[in-house]
Amino acid sequence: TTDGKVEHVVSELPIAREIPIGGVRPGPRMWRWKAGEAHTLVWCEALDGGDPKREVAHRDKWMSRDLEAGEPAEELLRVEHRARGLTFLADVQRVITSEYDRDRRWTREVCHDLGGRSGPVVLEDRSIRDRYGDPGNLVMVADDSGQSVAAQNGPWLYRAGAGATPEGLLPFLSRQNIETGRAEVLWRCSAGTYESFAFLASPGIASLGGEDV
Repeated sequence: TTDGKVEHVVSELPIAREIPIGGVRPGPRMWRWKAGEAHTLVWCEALDGGDPKREVAHRDKWMSRDLEAGEPAEELLRVEHRARGLTFLADVQRVITSEYDRDRRWTREVCHDLGGRSGPVVLEDRSIRDRYGDPGNLVMVADDSGQSVAAQNGPWLYRAGAGATPEGLLPFLSRQNIETGRAEVLWRCSAGTYESFAFLASPGIASLGGEDV
């Protein structure tokens, strides 16, 4: 609390002396609050002991715990490769996991429906060396509680990127459908100039090319 009282001990971890090269420490890591749920803590845990050489079906799992309810922690979902991040949507039952395959130098983003209404949808699946295929970063906004969630208009999310091309960097703004994974560029900097996306004023109000964005 603001007066120094301990509300909850998230974890007590020993000195990280024996973490394998390219591995992570066992136990909770990457803690954050769950968007839309003021008292719910979310974190990641390794399922391979933090050792990237161990053969497992899933390397990490995402956990959550409602501190106000006092219930035990529960598992949200598992990812095949090493977790890199978790992004919430305005509908907190939908999350986007980011994971990294060290062996192939491969990155992947997948949209999951925690409510089981639909199956996972792959939003990004590429080599980290493929700069031309980089879909850009998700555009984030603050929800009513001040937590960051992905900017959204119906099934569409927004991405902004540096836009590496054979002609040089041509920054862009695009949108991507979380139901199909389909993406389309809404705006791209013209060759011979250099402009980049700054911020999204309000999803669904502006219009580009006849489409509400």
